Amino acid sequence: MKINYIIILILVIFLSNVYSQWVEINGNFEGKPYRIDAIDSSKVFLITLSTFSNASHYMSLYYSENGGDQWEKINTPFRRIKDISIISENVIWIASDSMRIFNSYNRGNSWEVQNEGMFALGELYYIEMFDTNNGIAAGDGYPPERIPPFLKTTDGGKNWLNANLSNFAGAISVKNMDSFDFISVNTGYYMPHIENHTFEEQLFKTNDSGTSWTATNFIENFKYGHWIKFVNESVGYINYQGVPFNTIHRTIDAGNSWEVVYESDYNADQGGMIRTCNNSPEFVLAVLLDKIVVSNDTGKTWMDISIEADSNISIDDISVPGINNGWFVNYDGRIFKSNNLNLITRVNKSEKMLLPSEFLLEQNYPNPFNPATK
Repeated sequence: MKINYIIILILVIFLSNVYSQWVEINGNFEGKPYRIDAIDSSKVFLITLSTFSNASHYMSLYYSENGGDQWEKINTPFRRIKDISIISENVIWIASDSMRIFNSYNRGNSWEVQNEGMFALGELYYIEMFDTNNGIAAGDGYPPERIPPFLKTTDGGKNWLNANLSNFAGAISVKNMDSFDFISVNTGYYMPHIENHTFEEQLFKTNDSGTSWTATNFIENFKYGHWIKFVNESVGYINYQGVPFNTIHRTIDAGNSWEVVYESDYNADQGGMIRTCNNSPEFVLAVLLDKIVVSNDTGKTWMDISIEADSNISIDDISVPGINNGWFVNYDGRIFKSNNLNLITRVNKSEKMLLPSEFLLEQNYPNPFNPATK
């Protein structure tokens, strides 16, 4: 019946205006929100950045247990936070400046300083604790050798051992924590950045905490940036900013082969990031400069969950503790959260929708009051 066209039209109009419900969070914190790491939809840690008149910076750590309604400032003995790894609302590891790692088992009431004597190796920009015993920290090496440190602990940080002795032919990570991704204390991936920008970038893999590295088959000419995230030893993604497209690459065989699973025609020198969810290996979220997209089928199909149509979202950090829960901080220092990432979202404006050219309301066929139509 042609009346079905009317129903289809109403449904299309409805779907075109359904948005993932990003809600802005305002709170009693000081400084500009800079990094965010959520445990779930209620419990979340926030790092803020304050800049003083002498251009010096100070970072503060906050915690909320009620979805961002109120924030508790956590006492910290350090001024800079390069990365944070959270086991629970009480157990925290912080990578700070001068190669220092701090640990607290009581949400900041007291802190233990770990590996303070390794400052000569470089700067840390990445830390990942897989449990209360096993973890990896990594970063940039100091010149002239520029050997990036890869630190490993198997005793909760009482001892951090530097596993890496190679400088990757002069490569550095350019202070990007998303250049690294370890899925266990032994297995990890690293895409070093060549300092003079004239070489190809290649993704490397280690199975011994960074002591030895094997090149994968992902090679790209230098463009703008890359963000790495692996779900397990086989499945991983690279969000790659380039010219003329931003592309998301996927491997399902531990980096031996790659395919482009998403392509955006908006390119620039900022944006990026890619996140997965531990309790749902099929889920992946990627941040492009002009949109946020998610996939629930390991990158086969994607949905746009941007905050509004055709806006420059410019996200500074994003955290996805569950397939429905997301938090992000944008470059302006605003915080947003959503509890419905997995719902149907709006139809992209750039996509052409096929609509009927005319609508007619006719009698039913067959007509129960006209035996001739049977």
